[in-house]
This record gives sequence, structure tokens and C-alpha cells, in this order.
Amino acid sequence: MSSTKTNPESNSILKNILIVLMGALLMGFLWRIRGTNGWGSSWGLLNAGAMFSLFAITIIGDRKKTNLAWVGASSLMFMLTVPTWGTFLDQMTGVLSSSITDDLGNVIEGSRAIPLWSGVGVMLLLGFGLSTVWGIMLGRSLSDKQWKIKDFVLIIAVFFVAMYVSRATLAHTLTELLQPQALDLFKEGLLKQGIVTEESFESIYKVYMEHFDDMSWAKKVMGGRNYFALVETFSIAIGGIASMIVTRFVIKDKRAANMGLITSVSFAIAITVADLFFYFFDSDNGIIGEVNNIYAWSCWEYFTGFIAGLLITVAILCCKNKVGKDVRELAFSTTPAKISDVLVFLMGFVVVIGINIVRPLLDRLEDTTFHIPATILAFIGAVVFIVLAIRKYGINLENTTQVAFSYKVLTIMLAYMFFVYMFTDFETGGANILSVSSLHNIAMIISFVVLVIYFGVNAKKTLKK
Repeated sequence: MSSTKTNPESNSILKNILIVLMGALLMGFLWRIRGTNGWGSSWGLLNAGAMFSLFAITIIGDRKKTNLAWVGASSLMFMLTVPTWGTFLDQMTGVLSSSITDDLGNVIEGSRAIPLWSGVGVMLLLGFGLSTVWGIMLGRSLSDKQWKIKDFVLIIAVFFVAMYVSRATLAHTLTELLQPQALDLFKEGLLKQGIVTEESFESIYKVYMEHFDDMSWAKKVMGGRNYFALVETFSIAIGGIASMIVTRFVIKDKRAANMGLITSVSFAIAITVADLFFYFFDSDNGIIGEVNNIYAWSCWEYFTGFIAGLLITVAILCCKNKVGKDVRELAFSTTPAKISDVLVFLMGFVVVIGINIVRPLLDRLEDTTFHIPATILAFIGAVVFIVLAIRKYGINLENTTQVAFSYKVLTIMLAYMFFVYMFTDFETGGANILSVSSLHNIAMIISFVVLVIYFGVNAKKTLKK
């Protein structure tokens, strides 16, 4: 199905600029949250995917493809693409370095000079593979292609197969082409630590295959973590590309495939441009060096999200007036109502709201005396929130609209995230109010104030309508 319709509610230029700014501020806020204790890693991606998907609904309007269950499913897709990037961020300074402490307490370290293009290439690659499958799901909501259950299974299966096959094959060749110094440094670590000798050493590839995908082992070897991370990053990008190809030519959803590519390119640009904070302000090798209240890592996180959110929001707006016909997915369309309601409850309310309320405090306060009571309160709060929402709006939001519900949830969840981010974990010094004068936290405060006003005002407007 290729026919499209024109949305009669087209925005003014000023309103579009405002929406793009909101998208940038929101993803900046979410991406900094993602890198913070309590949200980090794949759970932070779940939170970012859920909240930004709700924001996308406020732009494109109510559609059968964007019900709450599919927001949850799309958010879970974001968790598939979470590479390890700790060794990459300062490589734009022209240095690849590694330092580990062995079991005897000995510090083993080494470094290699690398060309600027290599550091830039690593960052572009890292960003490109970061959000492909979530981007495909976002594009799916804008298309008129009716997906079946097998289509969702197919792109996930293809992603994992392509990713793991490339970890055993192509990714190693590409890693050597992009950064041969990574192999050299890893070999030096293997020799220094007596894991291999010059006589017994055959190849880095053989060492990797003997410890296939075992990052915990790689972290114990100088240069090992960086090499394993490069292989992983290439493989995730290859898995994402394979998913896009299948979406375009097997599932035949051009819009979904294109949005997957757009989100990938957006994050590639964003994560690389934001890495200039390391190029200038890295404490060891930056051109300027460490500057008061400018923390390279935290600023990199916030502005990666800001730039990616800006670009992705522009893409959504460009598609807004040419979305496909409003059709229902074939997947689960014949499922009995009771089972469907259970799926909506789990994928929508639990994944989108419940997990993102409980998980931050569960992890963030783990080493504090408030861990158990705070987690219990968060759980009770999540249950109350979900029960009240279902009673008021209905399990399938039959008593409201997706847009109105999205504005309200975004307002409440943003306030909750900001409170947890700023005012919890004083015991271990993790409360960000303690470093409120830092650039990234000033950006977080501005984002919070502007977004809460924007979402709150629009929540009231949609309520009146």
C-alpha cells in the first residue's frame, strides 16, 4: 500500500521551530538521564525510547499504529542496540590508550597515536548503530503497511543473526581497516600479561574467538576492551543495516526503512559532533584541557541527545503531512479482547510507565540506606499511577486521545525523572543538585522548565478539546 493522505492540520513555521526545539531539549534531557546511575545502559534506552515515542505521537496525532502497546514494543527495540563505548570517547584527541590493574595490583598501561579520521570514524560508526531498530519502529507508525507478527519476528531475528555472524567474521576485517592500532595495542597487552608469547601468538582473531563476546574477560587485558568494543560496534551496525534491508525489500515498508536510516544517521552525526567536548576539554589530551564546570562526558551525553532529537524531530515533521493511511496492524488484530487487554497492560502501562518509575530508584539508591523504602514507595507509586490512569482513561485509552494522554504522561514522568536525577543519592554524592553550576546540569534545568511548561500547557489544551 503506497497511497498517502495529507494532514489538514499543518503547522506554522514558528510552531514547527518550537516543536523541533522541544524535540532537541527532550532527547538531550533523556540522553543525559540515560547516562546517569539509575537509568544507564539498556534501561536508559528503554526510558528514552518510550518518552520520545510519546512525544512523536504529539506531533503526528492519533493513529491506530501508535497505541500505547506499540510504544512499549518500540521502546523495547531500543534496548537491542546498546554498544560499549567507554574506550572510544577520547580517541578524537589522537590517542588510543588503555590501562588495567591485574590481580596482583600491578598497573599495566599502553597507548598508540591514531589519526584524527580514525577517531571520527569510530564515533560515526558508534552512533550509526545506536537506534536503527527503534527508528524502524518509529517509521512503521507513519506508514500504511500492515505488519504481521512474522514481520516483527523477522527483523529481530535478522538483527541478531547478522550481528553475531559479523562478530565471528566481517567485523574483524573492518576493525583492522578502521583502526589497526587497536590490534597492536591488544597484542601488546596479551604479551605484557603473559597470556600469549611471541612463539604461541597466531592472531588477534584467534584470541577473540577463544573468548567470543566475553567482554568481562577482555576488560582484564590491556587493549582488550577497546578491540572487543570495536568488533561489537561494527556488528551492531551491520545488524541494523540488515534489519533496514529486510524492512525495505522483504516487509516492503519503505517509510519504516527510511526512518531507520534517518535515526541512524542522526545519532551518527550527533554523537560525533558532541564528542568535540572531549576533543577540547578532555583532562589528559584535550586541546584546552579541563575547565571548571565543563565535564566532557556529561556534556557529550546531553548534547548527543540534543542534536539527535533535533534531527529526528525534523524528520518526523517532514513526514507528518504525508503519513500513510491510518490502518491497524495485522499483528494481534484477531487476538481475543481479554488477551489483547493483557498485552496492552504489560507492553503499554508496565513497560512505558511502571518500569521507568521503579527502575531508577531500584538501581540508583542500591548502596544507600534508603534503597528498600524508596523502591517500595516507587513500586506503590507506579501501581497507583497505572490504576488511576486505566480507571480514568481506559485500558485502550478509549476515554481520551493518544495525544492528550501522551502530553499528560510526559509532564508527570519528566517531573519525576528530574526530581530523581537532582535530589536523590546524596549519600554517595550522586545527587546532581550538588553540581548544579555545571554546564550539563544548567542545560538539564533549562530543558526541564521549558518542557514541563510546553507539555503542561498542551495537556490543558487537549483536555479542553
